[in-house]
Amino acid sequence: MEGSKKKINGNDIALTLVAFIVITPTPTLLTPTPILLTPTPIPLTLRAQGKSRC
Repeated sequence: MEGSKKKINGNDIALTLVAFIVITPTPTLLTPTPILLTPTPIPLTLRAQGKSRC
């Protein structure tokens, strides 16, 4: 019984840690979205050029 309780507590700690890790970097992940959105036309133009070449 004690072992199972310890495992549950460990899982709870792991879940809380994961939650913190996931929640904390959300602003940092949201910040580079414009940077990620900006270079999208570049690969699209390259693809268009590649298609026209083919």
